[in-house]
Amino acid sequence: MKTIDRIAAGIIRQLEGRASARVVTVLALVFALSSADLGAIGALAIQLKRGLGISETQSGLLLTASFLVGAGATLPFGWLVDRTNRTRVLAFRTYRRDVATADAYARRTFTGEPISRR
Repeated sequence: MKTIDRIAAGIIRQLEGRASARVVTVLALVFALSSADLGAIGALAIQLKRGLGISETQSGLLLTASFLVGAGATLPFGWLVDRTNRTRVLAFRTYRRDVATADAYARRTFTGEPISRR
């Protein structure tokens, strides 16, 4: 048996089945995409500063505000997911994020950007 197959079998065994492993895998991928999205703000800082006409300080505040709002939303959403239908909560969160992303592209002001990011 290949090493990767043994690792996958061990993970499935620890998560008590393929269905749980699938859920954990999907959530891990969503988390990875979310982290990449947040990292893109830092990577695009020069273009954001030029396009929005903001200073270094405002660029740092934009990144900080985005992280703080995300961190603040983690606990309430975690509590909600543990006590309600997870599929509906995740579907709502995905829908809300898509709307916020479209809104972020439509805004051209410094104050509007952090509001629409979360």
